[in-house]
Amino acid sequence: MNVADTDSQPSALDVVTAVVASNSDIAAVRFVQYPPAQTFKEIQERKALTADDELRRRLRHVDKTIREYVFSRREIADGLIGSVLSSLPADNALAVTSRVTLADGRMSHIPMIDFQCRNNSENLAYLRSAMLRLDTAGGFLLVSGNSFHFYGLTLLAHEDWVGFVGRSLLLEPLVDVRYLGHCLLDGFASLRISRHSSSRRDAPVVVKEILT
Repeated sequence: MNVADTDSQPSALDVVTAVVASNSDIAAVRFVQYPPAQTFKEIQERKALTADDELRRRLRHVDKTIREYVFSRREIADGLIGSVLSSLPADNALAVTSRVTLADGRMSHIPMIDFQCRNNSENLAYLRSAMLRLDTAGGFLLVSGNSFHFYGLTLLAHEDWVGFVGRSLLLEPLVDVRYLGHCLLDGFASLRISRHSSSRRDAPVVVKEILT
């Protein structure tokens, strides 16, 4: 049975706002606007690929960013991201990136994971246990359509974030390993916080708060 995702549940934007509020040294957060596309797995399921085409698609790593936004902690608290969300084209989405700017100018990361396991109560319980074992010091699990997203509350220095991504890969096949590979190549993670109108993907909502 799918985990319910109703309008009464906190949104991904609410989670970002909560993470910023709980980390007083965050000065600014970066968001990116991009056109969601079919994943390699979705393409593979829909048509047969030649060996050359499969390798080309497997190894492709491109920046799909159309526009970048940087919001200060005050702008986030004041809800200014809402104007961006309300004006997104139907074929675009908005994602928050893990890499944040601190008050002293250093960079840090919000722990983020994109999962690919089925959206059901059994997997939700399992992922909660997994996140506790990853020592994430609390966070949120969100429904993101057919699966889940995770946001941690405690920031990570870059070297610690690399270790976090590496340990997360050990949760395969629950995690989207290609997503984590792209994160390592980019040097940061990102997760969609908006709905995507043209593909009818709703905005992710919280289904479990993880307390330590």
